[in-house]
Amino acid sequence: MRRSWLYPLLLFLVAFAFRMLHLIGIRSLSDYLILDSRFYFEWAERILGGDWIGGQVFDQSPLYAYFLAPVLWTIRTLGSGLGIDSFSQNPIFWVRAFQAALGAAACVLLVRVARRVCSPAEAYLAGFLAAIYGPFIYYDTMIMKTFLAVIFSLLCLLALFRSEGTRRNGLIAAGLFIGLTTLVRDNFLLMFPFLLAGLIPLMKERRPKMILRAAGWMLAGTAVVILPVTLRNSLIAGEFSLLTAGGGEVFYIGNNPTADGRYRPPCMNVSGTVQCVRADPEYEHDDFRTIAAALSGEKLSPMQSSRFWFRKGMAFVLTHPLDYSLLLGKKLSIFLKDAEIGDNYNFDLFRQVSPVLYLPLPTFGLVMSLALLGMVSSMRRWREFSLLYAMAGGYTATVLLFFNFSRFRIPAVSILIIFAGVGIAWIFRQAAATVRSAVREGYPAGIRAAGILLIGIAGTAIPLTWSLAKGPSTILLTVQHQVQLGDLLRQTGRVKRAVREYGKAKYLLGDAPIEERLDLLGGTSPDTYREILQEERFQHGLNFRIVHARVYEGLGQAYAELDQMDQAAESYEESTRIFLDGTAILLRLADIYDGMENLPAAARIREQALKIEEDFGTRYDLAGVYFRMGDPLKALQILRNATEDESNLTPQDRADFHFGLGLILMDGLNRPEDAIYHFEASLSLAPDHPQAEEIRKNLQRLRTHFRNR
Repeated sequence: MRRSWLYPLLLFLVAFAFRMLHLIGIRSLSDYLILDSRFYFEWAERILGGDWIGGQVFDQSPLYAYFLAPVLWTIRTLGSGLGIDSFSQNPIFWVRAFQAALGAAACVLLVRVARRVCSPAEAYLAGFLAAIYGPFIYYDTMIMKTFLAVIFSLLCLLALFRSEGTRRNGLIAAGLFIGLTTLVRDNFLLMFPFLLAGLIPLMKERRPKMILRAAGWMLAGTAVVILPVTLRNSLIAGEFSLLTAGGGEVFYIGNNPTADGRYRPPCMNVSGTVQCVRADPEYEHDDFRTIAAALSGEKLSPMQSSRFWFRKGMAFVLTHPLDYSLLLGKKLSIFLKDAEIGDNYNFDLFRQVSPVLYLPLPTFGLVMSLALLGMVSSMRRWREFSLLYAMAGGYTATVLLFFNFSRFRIPAVSILIIFAGVGIAWIFRQAAATVRSAVREGYPAGIRAAGILLIGIAGTAIPLTWSLAKGPSTILLTVQHQVQLGDLLRQTGRVKRAVREYGKAKYLLGDAPIEERLDLLGGTSPDTYREILQEERFQHGLNFRIVHARVYEGLGQAYAELDQMDQAAESYEESTRIFLDGTAILLRLADIYDGMENLPAAARIREQALKIEEDFGTRYDLAGVYFRMGDPLKALQILRNATEDESNLTPQDRADFHFGLGLILMDGLNRPEDAIYHFEASLSLAPDHPQAEEIRKNLQRLRTHFRNR
């Protein structure tokens, strides 16, 4: 009786401890959100702001955003109500901590699933492996949807096991969890026939009527979850949209003439101009739709664009069957490799900044190898394991339809871990059998048993060695990793080392003499490397330029933190020359020139920013620069131009507008009467203006001046 709660509790505590120690070790990175993580966080903030429904078809799987929003609200509310400052000041850390607890609970849930087919020893070996599995620790604490797919897919399996294929409530529950997992990973919807096939061997009666009934109840549960999303999308779009509007785009990325099994946004020749899809969820889907409209010659809705790209992908599959077969082989090879292919963040890079992930924790290669051993050793019990076979194999097949990121395979990994527990238990049992045979039956029996053990270990070592071998990479991917490593090091205070990592990226890009860093080329000759570099520049187009610019943006931030402002300004200038997207970098560069008292350069950069985007704050600062340069008339003209579109000015902006005019008129143009008017207008608009005390002193001084004249 005692063990029924003690072992699960110990497992939970071990799993939670590893996750929290990792989280504490990277605490300075809590707010470091990029790409999809930033996308989901901003989506959750919009939900909290009252935008529950949204105004367009979902481009990304929606469930995580609707999970994240109430969790954020609860943490902030508790922080405010209980006076816990860290809850209010650093809510993202506590979101990660909550996810760590759920991830630890998932390890216990995995044991519950494993106990349906495994011995207690096998199940708890699998649970402990899940508790210390490096990628689980990494993904469980990421602001990302991955961990939810593990939880819901395991709950789905548990419900199916309990249903035994005939119990209505269990089948409906399984359908509900299929739907929930699908709202995290769209491809999970394709698992329905695989799960049904895996359920059939467990059914006491396998008559067609019973199978159809089971399928019907599962489908009903799935529909309960998915139909509200479908209705919402379809009402907004005015056309049928099952889950998201990006399925066709994702399919095309994974299946086209230049696809290599990884995420590689396409570049297309459109009317003689190369147009590229940017590798950022903020722009990716819009870019796809823009290119689709240009290629088709007509304006397309999101779903029409998705169908356009799906048809192009299918055209490649059907007209190039041999190339597609080779591509599937590449995808499977990538799927089974130990390397964690990152998109938002990179697991291998986090291992360099996380004390926990730096430990020799098990990764995919070891789990996959032990799982193969477990599958072979449990083949006689295949009926009992049929659901697990269906889950692992079927899910792998659905991923191969698209492309690979390592987080995509995580639901299958949880099943492989169960088989790995079986494999580890087999090794222990066979080792014990070897000793017993040698002692009781003599050396011949012991040698036979030892031979079986060695064959099993060799069968594990061979796929492990293959999985650990590094696969082919690209210059672009390597540079991206260098930039991410530099960012991580900078965020954790190791700024000088970050500069070195950004510097390596410069060599890889050919911005520093390649011959000086031949160690970075992996044995490739400089001439060959330059050819490959030029080819990738052309193939990846805009995305190559974006990553190239990010190298210098990172260098600029690092040099600024080291107070090396000349190098910071030079790096930012180079970043804007390579690729400029928005005004954020320009404004950081202008601030640096301000601090260096290089006022002409600060004015030039702010004027460039205003040409890209009209912004009152930028205009106000530009006027201040010209005022400091001794040109109050120019400053006055720049500031007055802000009123050309007053609808864009907030009350605070208008208060600042009058405050700035007052200063220029008072100190630069000696027009005290006009200055008084604008100071009074500023206070009228914002009585609690940050410079209210200074404004009142100026008014008192000006009024005293008039009285004494």
